[in-house]
Amino acid sequence: MKYMKIITIAVALFAPTVSFASGRDVCSDAYLSAAIQPEANRAQRAVGICGTAKAAISLYSASIRLVSKCQHDPGLRAYKKQLEQSLQEARNQASSSCG
Repeated sequence: MKYMKIITIAVALFAPTVSFASGRDVCSDAYLSAAIQPEANRAQRAVGICGTAKAAISLYSASIRLVSKCQHDPGLRAYKKQLEQSLQEARNQASSSCG
């Protein structure tokens, strides 16, 4: 299934560094992966085309929120565009399969 492959890819977020007041590197691979993992787990358990599309919408939306904090990095800016495209595809799939 196309979305399961994309969901798996989205779990492996990448990023450089930016530290906020908390001292956490919110753009690090480790932080982004840990932050998105609960949503990715839900997406991987989705059942059916409609369920998978809805789970992908949630995953991509959460991923975009995380990556938006790291727009100083050119790689993450490009990744955000890919996520936005995937989000639109998931929305299209949901609208056609969820009735």
